[in-house]
Amino acid sequence: MPPLTKLTRAALAAILLGLSACATVPRGPGGFAGGSGASDLVIQSTGFRFPARLGVFVRGGGKQYDAAGQDLSVKYKAGELIIADIYEYPSGGKTLAAEFADRKDEIKLAHSDARLLREGPVTIHPGGIERSGWKAVFAISQGYHYSFPPPYQSDLLVLQRGARFIEYRFSYSASHRERAESEIRKFIDHLAWPSG
Repeated sequence: MPPLTKLTRAALAAILLGLSACATVPRGPGGFAGGSGASDLVIQSTGFRFPARLGVFVRGGGKQYDAAGQDLSVKYKAGELIIADIYEYPSGGKTLAAEFADRKDEIKLAHSDARLLREGPVTIHPGGIERSGWKAVFAISQGYHYSFPPPYQSDLLVLQRGARFIEYRFSYSASHRERAESEIRKFIDHLAWPSG
């Protein structure tokens, strides 16, 4: 093997330095497993399972936002009634309150007409286990391209499980609010979180 040149050694050092900077990324497999046909879509690093159907909701695709496969989301649709996005991602040491504030700001940035209707603490029971977090409800008159008519209502829930956040976003036509809220409660209760 030929001796390493100064340039090659510098390149190797840069690669090793870059790899050492990645040491904070959780170890283990990332991304999704399964999900074909009626099988569950599973987040490999946490075991969070997303069934093909939950009541009136039908699972769509999953999305990965980072190279390590730790920042992920899954979409569900309840016919022409509700669009649901569920996110699971590392907290990065951020507090639940700070993350909730950031996600509310994100909605306001994406929808200049978003109007906060109410917010406060929320308790849910996914899989029969009590979990606490924060909820905000927004009115949005435009900006979505859904098959259901505006104006829309958008519900944001942010909760924490260990060092990971779990975020729910539900969007639906305000004219179907009561039915949508009923189906959303059922969905949240039946989508069990991984143990721990």
